[in-house]
Amino acid sequence: MKRKPFQLCGSVVFAMLLLQIIGFTGGKMQEVSVFADDENVITKEYHGFTCKIINEEELIVSGEGKLGSECNVLLSEQNSEGTEYEDVILKSITFEEGIEEIDYSCALYNAELINLPASCTKIHNNFWVNALNHTVNLSPENTQYILEDGVVYSRDQSELIRAAKKEYEKFTIPETVEKIQQYAFSGCKIKDLYFSDNGKITEIGYNAFYGSSYSVDYGCEIETVHIPDYIEVISNGNFNNDTNILLEEGSQLISFYCSSKYGQITDVSFLKNAKRLKNFYIGFASLSDESIEVLKGLEELEEIRVESGMLSQEL
Repeated sequence: MKRKPFQLCGSVVFAMLLLQIIGFTGGKMQEVSVFADDENVITKEYHGFTCKIINEEELIVSGEGKLGSECNVLLSEQNSEGTEYEDVILKSITFEEGIEEIDYSCALYNAELINLPASCTKIHNNFWVNALNHTVNLSPENTQYILEDGVVYSRDQSELIRAAKKEYEKFTIPETVEKIQQYAFSGCKIKDLYFSDNGKITEIGYNAFYGSSYSVDYGCEIETVHIPDYIEVISNGNFNNDTNILLEEGSQLISFYCSSKYGQITDVSFLKNAKRLKNFYIGFASLSDESIEVLKGLEELEEIRVESGMLSQEL
């Protein structure tokens, strides 16, 4: 069917009065072209990319090269109920072959399924942070990323990028993994989290397991985490009071950080096995009596930093 310029019709009349959205490229204004292929398809062309919303629930993005904020322009539109698409959980978002990079400015919103092509070999972390409540389908021909058991890794599996399922009964970090991407498990529920016996990770980095009630959407719910002896640093943004933390005997843990911004941990008695702990930072002072006694018994503890309260005086 030959595409024709959009004409006002039906329940989407008000929504499509946003024809005057203007984009800026290199200091020059560029108008967004809007079409209606039929009453169920809305199409926009912007900066060389084409975005289609089909039946108000499927988004298809096509074009060549680096994708930035182009698809956000379409998502700022309203559906027939007057709700912006960025506030709607779409059934699927498909990035077609030809898209090589998804930039940080592509602030993707909710979708049940995300389809990624072989051609896309660079994806900014901001894409994963904003892509909640979804599963991922990745082309097996992609040379940069691989999908294994519902998890997106770098092709050599040295970096765990995104857990692409909502729930895991048991999850073990593979021994090949050297780094876990920020927010890699945001929005996931894990009953038992393990690390491989011969793992390469020495630091659980900032927000690797965003375990906070601070954000319902982003929070990673972990029932029990089994931390092996080779982990040396646990950074901010990991675990909270709802997580049963089991620290292996003979632990090499040197530093433990927990800011109140990311969810409280009031019981750190698990640190009794951290005989080498030197640095302890916590964002609040409400520790259990047992936790305080455990910290007092750590002979190599050199630095205690408290964001608020009088905990340091008790120690």
